[in-house]
Amino acid sequence: MRAASLDRLLALGLHRLGWMGRDEAILLRKLVRPGMQVVDVGANIGLYSLLFARLVEQNGFVLAFEPEPNLFAILRENCTNNNITNVAPFQCALGQANGLASFHRSAFNSGDNRLENSSMGHDAVEVKVERFDDLQPESRPDFVKIDVQGHELGALSGMERALSANPQVQVLFEFFPAGLRRAGTAPESLLSFFRERGFELYETEGARLKRSRNVRELDSALRGSRYTNLLAARGTIETDD
Repeated sequence: MRAASLDRLLALGLHRLGWMGRDEAILLRKLVRPGMQVVDVGANIGLYSLLFARLVEQNGFVLAFEPEPNLFAILRENCTNNNITNVAPFQCALGQANGLASFHRSAFNSGDNRLENSSMGHDAVEVKVERFDDLQPESRPDFVKIDVQGHELGALSGMERALSANPQVQVLFEFFPAGLRRAGTAPESLLSFFRERGFELYETEGARLKRSRNVRELDSALRGSRYTNLLAARGTIETDD
């Protein structure tokens, strides 16, 4: 894989050495199966998009969304260079309404790019924002991975039809209370979005899953820049409690 910047090159090296992302990859291999349709929201340079492409095999498909122009170009290049034909990349952010938005790029960590009015250490580019349900009206995803630095609720609100179309859909999402508040979302609102739609929530602990604590306990445990990944699922999930 090719990286778009020094920080992405470092991240790739850490992934190859197994010092970063190892547990996430093990968990995804448990959850994502051949033939699935996967949606990767915040695809960056395609590290997980390519993993999904291999896990779903040729009978499955991956929709990958990345708004930042340089990262998107590398995402497409990485798919081409790896002969990946079952990934469809889209250069846009996902949101609650269609339009344009200011997308701020971190000077030091392109994994920390985000839709925001302003932020120290970031420069801005205008990007397209699309509602997933408008862009893919017939989609019935089996698995959604979403990591958009606190803007998860907006992206999910634009894909309600898709999430209701498949009762067995699972959503792996970043829960980052400080990032959510910075984006104007109360952390409990994101968790309520899932619970009101019949999802159970599970915490990830390495490659393990356990039933989630309540929002107060989670919020208290994730002070400052701390975050965790949560899995939302309507079906029965085997946990490691």
